[in-house]
Amino acid sequence: MEIEKVEKRANRVFFIVVILLLMSLFIGGNPEFRFSPAEGENGSEWFMSMPKKYQEQFVAESPLKDPFVRLIHDFQYSRLFENRFPIVLGGRDGWLYYSGERNIDDYQNAFPITEDELMQIYINLEGISRRLAIHDKKLIVVIAPSRETIYPEWLPFGTEKVGNDDRMDQLMAYMEKLQGKATILDLRDEMLAAKEVYPLLYFKMDTHWNQYGAFIAYQEICKAIQADEKFSDFKCKSWDDYVVETTEYEGDMVKLMPTDLDLKESIPVFIPLFESHVVQDPWPRLGRDRVEWVYTSIPEELSPNPYTLVSFRDSFSMDLVPFLREDFQEAAFEWNFHYNEKLINEKDPDIVIIQVVERYLHVLTQFGN
Repeated sequence: MEIEKVEKRANRVFFIVVILLLMSLFIGGNPEFRFSPAEGENGSEWFMSMPKKYQEQFVAESPLKDPFVRLIHDFQYSRLFENRFPIVLGGRDGWLYYSGERNIDDYQNAFPITEDELMQIYINLEGISRRLAIHDKKLIVVIAPSRETIYPEWLPFGTEKVGNDDRMDQLMAYMEKLQGKATILDLRDEMLAAKEVYPLLYFKMDTHWNQYGAFIAYQEICKAIQADEKFSDFKCKSWDDYVVETTEYEGDMVKLMPTDLDLKESIPVFIPLFESHVVQDPWPRLGRDRVEWVYTSIPEELSPNPYTLVSFRDSFSMDLVPFLREDFQEAAFEWNFHYNEKLINEKDPDIVIIQVVERYLHVLTQFGN
């Protein structure tokens, strides 16, 4: 009974705040707004257009716009249990999904890759791979599975697949049909298997994999490097090289929702048990590394491998860079969706990694000359 009283009191306070805020919109939100027709203006036309004009002025000028919008979103999410916001989709059990950039359409197989796109991707990746191979260098293409692919069970109702042509399946089948030599890491099976063994591999309220998912991707990259006889001596870190702790984190989905709700989750943080000798420039900001261009080096006598890496990547490498940089004497990570030949010539890498998330498969058409 005491809990019910507290809830009723909280609801009354909430609705009082809403009423006061709504009243303030008219009292002080837009003090210069005309609430009557101008001289000679048709009264009925003014009355019909007044709500729209007030809304436009409120959105453009009112200092109360942001708190009002945030309050409405908070009410919709926490009280009405709505799950559709401009580019955020509320899932089950507190999961939030990204609905921008046709992300959900991609999961639903709503737009297959065209034959022309597949051919261009093949030409690009085979061209890069063969040019590098001439100089005993290696290309690895890493496709990070979208969160929806690995954790579809938390999606809301109404997001079921509508097509049979999975774009990743299309790409892998096309490359196999043309006997492509480029190494493409399709990590879906590894992630689905690891999902049954480890804690969550992806954030609940962020679009990316967490450090568990990133470490599994890192291990698959290591295997791909070691499978090439030229790099069979490549040394990688193992699970035993890290201890996993946890911290609280506010995901990017929360930041995309105009909300004042305290929506945080507990996330894994891999703490190295070894002494890192990596020198990084520029130094990343505190927290997860969102620097768009990162260059790292390790003194030659301390580096586990004598190799150089250049990686073209998207935001999924934020949690991949901290693992990869420990293995290369020099490494350059460029947030870029095209093949930077100038950087390749400057760094002369032994390994080139192109990393894109599943929904960005189409950007592989841009990795040409």
